[in-house]
Amino acid sequence: MVRATHIPTRTCRVCRRQAPKAELERWVIRDQELVLDNDKKLPGRGFYSCRSGCSNQIHQAVKKLTKSGK
Repeated sequence: MVRATHIPTRTCRVCRRQAPKAELERWVIRDQELVLDNDKKLPGRGFYSCRSGCSNQIHQAVKKLTKSGK
């Protein structure tokens, strides 16, 4: 019997859709700038978003994220 492997899931900060981690982009706020974390390894508070459809709403998500970090 083949054992199923665990696939980590994350939630898009904009549309709240859950998807496998590999399907989403990770964004990090570093030095008060929004940085795309291609390797998903940068330190600091980050969030995930859908690769298509939510990219034009990312700046609204950044505002929510920075307000909650105060």
